[in-house]
Amino acid sequence: QSRSSAASDVYKRQVIICMTCAMLYTLWYELNRYHVNYLEIDPEEEEENTIWFNFAVRYGNWMLLFTNFVPISLLVTLEMVRFLQAIVISQDEKMITGNHPASVQSSNLNEEIGQIHHIFSDKTGTLTKNYMEFKKIFIGNVSYGEQKSEDAGPQDRKKIDHVDFNDPVFFETLEKDEPQSTLIKRTLLFAALCHTIIVEGEGDKTKYNA
Repeated sequence: QSRSSAASDVYKRQVIICMTCAMLYTLWYELNRYHVNYLEIDPEEEEENTIWFNFAVRYGNWMLLFTNFVPISLLVTLEMVRFLQAIVISQDEKMITGNHPASVQSSNLNEEIGQIHHIFSDKTGTLTKNYMEFKKIFIGNVSYGEQKSEDAGPQDRKKIDHVDFNDPVFFETLEKDEPQSTLIKRTLLFAALCHTIIVEGEGDKTKYNA
């Protein structure tokens, strides 16, 4: 009962604030509508310049702006729900990798997890464990490097650290004289030149630092 009354009080205050802001805007617009060309509103248009039309539209605008008004008790409830969700996520057997269960670092992201379609990760080690391998590349609407090592056939090329790229089609296309081959060469050239890698020699070994 107390929570519903608190929510009702918040909504009543929100309505009053929105009506006040809408009335103030309507009054301001009536006094300045011939001097606000940047709003791209025709001051001679009858429908857009009626008082009731302006009031209704601006009331809706302010309602959207103030829609985040929530009672303090609801905020506490939301935090408790997020905390319980974090416990459930950390104990989810389907989210265990090896012997490492899922670790919830921020409960504020719980409700956004279901909306994720793509993950963009930088090289800080958050998702890469400070170890990255070159496996795939997308050039000219063609994806290369999808074959696994055991399916790629014999490889007589020198093994390169941090590179696990296997795709015979890529190397066959590279040797041909066609537009896609030129595009691949330019992409490799840009990748070789546009980076921040520092090459250091340590005896017979070459060390690369970003």
